[in-house]
Amino acid sequence: MSRVSVQETFAAAMEVLGPYEPEPQIAVAVSGGSDSLALLLLLRDWVSARGGHLTALSVDHGLRPESVEECRQVGAIVAKLNRMPGGDTASGVSLIEHRTLVWQGDKPATGLMAAAREARYRLLCDWCRAHDILHLALAHHADDLAETVLMRAHHGSGPAGLAGMAAIRPLAGIRLLRPLLAVRKQDLIACLKAAGLDWTEDPSNRAARFERVRWRAHLSGRTDIAAMLQDAAQAGRHRDRLERCAGRWLGEHARIDPLGYLRLPAGALSAVEPELLTQILRQGLVAIGGGGYPPDPAALQSLAARLQDGRLDVTGPARTLAGCLVVGRGDELRIYREATGAIAVLPSGAEHAMIWDGRFAIRLHSSGPRTEVPGRGDESKDGKGRPLPLMAPPLMIAPIGKHGFDGMPVPPRLKSAPQQARASLPALWRGEKLIVSGSVRTGGTVSACPAEEVQSPFYTLEVSFLPSQPATSCGFTVVLPPGHTM
Repeated sequence: MSRVSVQETFAAAMEVLGPYEPEPQIAVAVSGGSDSLALLLLLRDWVSARGGHLTALSVDHGLRPESVEECRQVGAIVAKLNRMPGGDTASGVSLIEHRTLVWQGDKPATGLMAAAREARYRLLCDWCRAHDILHLALAHHADDLAETVLMRAHHGSGPAGLAGMAAIRPLAGIRLLRPLLAVRKQDLIACLKAAGLDWTEDPSNRAARFERVRWRAHLSGRTDIAAMLQDAAQAGRHRDRLERCAGRWLGEHARIDPLGYLRLPAGALSAVEPELLTQILRQGLVAIGGGGYPPDPAALQSLAARLQDGRLDVTGPARTLAGCLVVGRGDELRIYREATGAIAVLPSGAEHAMIWDGRFAIRLHSSGPRTEVPGRGDESKDGKGRPLPLMAPPLMIAPIGKHGFDGMPVPPRLKSAPQQARASLPALWRGEKLIVSGSVRTGGTVSACPAEEVQSPFYTLEVSFLPSQPATSCGFTVVLPPGHTM
């Protein structure tokens, strides 16, 4: 594919992935590798032609000493692109700005790649929300798509998984765009060479201990990649149709409670044909469970079969699936987040905003004679001037849990809430002591109420249910080169 063909394919994909603002504000994740730099180059011309602005976001994950220098090199390339003709806007401002985001805190000993990926998306989406940017472009390309299909086929994925990656994915209030899924990696490298741009390679991309790298090596010897991509596109079209049907069904029959759980009428569910029923449950579980990974296909199909055959007793015990509890209550099937799966998070400051557990938008406020940083454990006095231990336990945002209100009254607005929903709500803790817990307000916003009379300082926790993956998805978006049809 020539550079002109790559540009045409990219422009056609961006058209499909719209609409955008009149002067589009786009963020792009740039690691310094060939894929993301090629996307930066293509987006530069696309944004410039529309009078918009582009922000290159690099993540310093701190896993390798070289990561700081790699982020600096991205900044140098951005500066080079801004010096080229057309590198500024009509107002004289540089067309591209560069920001480095740092993954701070301890790194896990196991599951490092998954944790790094989760941290990267969290940092990118948090920055975009804080700066009112809706569109975040990612550099996944056709070879990545083929690798994903191979991996999922090997693991026995169903039709939904064999569609590969969606060209649009909503995540935590941001639209993730993948406009390169119809472009091969070799063509992206050719574009960079033609533009005289160098790139860096993360050595982990060649480490055989990672499964994706092993599949990448297997893919390099295949000659049927075009056919694989066409099959994935066909599967994507089918998945798109199924997701839209499931979204319509959920919109008509389901209710998402502001406390973050899903209510499904069991009678209406049992009347749905098997494939659609499985998709309805899948979308509901992903939304309520935080949107990390889809449910195990075999377990999901088993649940759907039992429900449709009338063998799932809606009054029976809860079932655990994809980080959720599936519970029968009366003539309803309810899906709750499993509280034990939610991770405690250390707030970064007295005024802290975040997406917690992939489900709740949280803003922590503090007021009092001092506005110290939560979590340091060095507060000397409380709100009434009384001394506190110098090494008080750090503040954490964690679920209320099954025993969160032991020894204290349950807030009035939570008394009537199902125990499973209440347990998975976020709360502010100091060590083993619950400080602030959530309660439901009119309109579905969850605000804070004190769990004890004396606070130091007085903290409030504004919370609203914002699942990373909405249950009523807009469908699975597929992009193809110009002139190709499915």
